[in-house]
Amino acid sequence: MDRYWYGNGNAGVSDVLGLHLNEWKHTPDITFSPRLASKHNEPSYSSSINVSLLEGSGLINGSYVVKARCQNCSTWSGGSLNLQSASEPWIYAKGPSNSFRGDSPTDSIQRHVEYGRFTMNMIQAYGAAAVPTNVSTNSGAAEVGPPSSDNDYTAIAHAVFTCIAFVIMMPLGVIFLRILERVRWHWINELLALLVAFIGLVIGIYLSTTYNKSKSFNSAHQLIGILVILALFLQAWLGWHHHQVYKRIKRTTPYAPVHRFFGCFLILAGLANGAVGLDYAKNNSRILVYLVISIILVGLVATWVLFNRWWVRRGGRNGIHESSRYESPPQPFSSDVHLELVRGL
Repeated sequence: MDRYWYGNGNAGVSDVLGLHLNEWKHTPDITFSPRLASKHNEPSYSSSINVSLLEGSGLINGSYVVKARCQNCSTWSGGSLNLQSASEPWIYAKGPSNSFRGDSPTDSIQRHVEYGRFTMNMIQAYGAAAVPTNVSTNSGAAEVGPPSSDNDYTAIAHAVFTCIAFVIMMPLGVIFLRILERVRWHWINELLALLVAFIGLVIGIYLSTTYNKSKSFNSAHQLIGILVILALFLQAWLGWHHHQVYKRIKRTTPYAPVHRFFGCFLILAGLANGAVGLDYAKNNSRILVYLVISIILVGLVATWVLFNRWWVRRGGRNGIHESSRYESPPQPFSSDVHLELVRGL
């Protein structure tokens, strides 16, 4: 059996969510977690809400049944239940399959994939402290419209922008320079890749503020991502500064090899951090596919560049390898120029 989280709560300013978590794949045990949520952030476990599970809770006849007693659920920080309402608004949600790994009530959860609304007659629901004897019938509650599907589009956008930058655009910049010999295309492409990667970082920072586990910005994925993006700005400056010095002295500079190898390192670091990010987001099923695609692309680009360099050295065509690209032109009064002038006379 797949593991999901289920939740329902009062649709007020701050929502009280009772999350029903199936602990393991093949057991009927559940974990009940009272939580508070504000706006579109992940609900946070609240130990101040006094809830206890009662006998008869669990997976019964294919349905999750929770019988619980809450001693202080009528009011909470940011909201309250209207016990005199005949149609009190409520919400419910379902999390993605296998989206959590533990059985602690404080475990982080992923964004819901399905949600909906219903109303409940609180006048009818309010009464003596007792568990309903019949939990298979509906009385005093009505669903408001059909359930809606949902997705974490912010996380998708973060992944798309960073993948475009590191998996496609940056390796393409290597092809522009080392194979197609288009320096202008190279720096334009790499600046655009830096912009796309920076947008991905900004989206990731916003995304981190919506989940409890990422608000402190101390995970490996977050730290590596921030450092790599900052290093990309240094990499861009190295390339620009090398080109400015080269135009002045007409020969290679010490910045050239640093720029080349540092750039390769940052591309590999960004690709590796993508796999770390998938694990951090609990998308483990996609890690292998991502790694295979990344390794194939990097392998193809590296093979193409090495073959091109070998072919140039064999005289296959003029190349842009360092020995020829940065060769200094003859000086105005060198012996070679003088002899040519004499012969011309």
